[in-house]
Amino acid sequence: MLRIILLFVLAAGFYISYGLATRPATRNPGRVWLAAALILAGSNAFTWDWYDRLTEWSGVPNLARLVGHVVGGVAAACAAQCMVAYWVYPADRARRASRYKLAISTTIAAAMTVLFLTTHTAQERGEWQDRYAHIPQIAVYVALFNLAIGWMLYDLRRSAWHYASRIHDRPRVRISLQLFAIGAFVGLLYPFTHVSNTVATLIGHPLPQDAFTLLVRAGQYLCLLFVAAAAIIPGIGAATTRSRRAILAVRLRPLWSAIREVFPSPRPDDEAVPRSTTQAIISGLTAKDDLPVNRMVIDIRDGYLEMRPWLDADVAARARRAAQQAELSGETLEAAVEAATVACALRDKQVGRRPASPGEVDGGAADMAGEARWLARVSQAIRSRVVRLVLEQTAPKQSWLEQQLTALGMRQR
Repeated sequence: MLRIILLFVLAAGFYISYGLATRPATRNPGRVWLAAALILAGSNAFTWDWYDRLTEWSGVPNLARLVGHVVGGVAAACAAQCMVAYWVYPADRARRASRYKLAISTTIAAAMTVLFLTTHTAQERGEWQDRYAHIPQIAVYVALFNLAIGWMLYDLRRSAWHYASRIHDRPRVRISLQLFAIGAFVGLLYPFTHVSNTVATLIGHPLPQDAFTLLVRAGQYLCLLFVAAAAIIPGIGAATTRSRRAILAVRLRPLWSAIREVFPSPRPDDEAVPRSTTQAIISGLTAKDDLPVNRMVIDIRDGYLEMRPWLDADVAARARRAAQQAELSGETLEAAVEAATVACALRDKQVGRRPASPGEVDGGAADMAGEARWLARVSQAIRSRVVRLVLEQTAPKQSWLEQQLTALGMRQR
């Protein structure tokens, strides 16, 4: 179970690292330290794979445990504290705080290394700390390790929760910080239990093994799960946003294409617009802003302005009756009415017919996001049965000659 969680943490670290490498605009010291913390902590997933092998190569019993404690423990904790410093403080103060934390953590790691290498213990893949906690040097080693972990967790909990309370316009970041804080708070159970058991062992009354294991595992597993989830939520949210943005462009495309066909834009740049849902999802994963969607919305609204002389109030009334007969209601009904009005106006523009009773369409939403959502709804409605029915009912009557040419598959020019 622990290995699975650590691999999850390691994957989250590499995912963030990939984002830093491919999107320089998102690169900042806080995210770099976050990726480092997750990779360092996740590296403990391989501690047991190399446990006996490192001892054979080096001749130092339990060397993999020291490496895991220093790299996946102290170093990961230090990286997490540096990350928090860049979250909370201005850049100059964050750099000073990071140097301070690096100095303290390096001192702790050096002291742990000296204590470990100068105290002989037999090769032990099990509860090494329980077995040798009665030795003063090992007791100090355990205390220093858990001091580094506890210091990091306390710092992370306090700073992350405080910083989250100041964020109001970025919900995913706020949730991520709150998960970090909760994970850190639960994780304090791990160093507290270890230090308590070490002290209890020194005085000859160790904690019951079942209770000790339960508390340690609970603190360890829950902390890592919360931290890993907090680390990947912003990335998942960003990927979801980009995918939805591109899919929205696909939904806008029927209306956008119909208008561009009748009212060509001076910008021949529609190649960048996704033509299928699959292409939209792929392009959305690399999208950086709302420019494609915003461009389509502006083109559609420009087309609305140009087609005003062909908007027909009678067509809108007919479309409303047809939509009501189809038992449509609410925004679905309004979107069908607007789609039918626009489709008939585009057709009448092409055949050169002006309406007897000029009409209009609504002015649009209050912001670009709402406008895009509404026009996407209209765009999807333009293919509906109601629109097809209204187009048929309002089609210009053909002369006898036009009817004969149409029957022969020919058109009058």
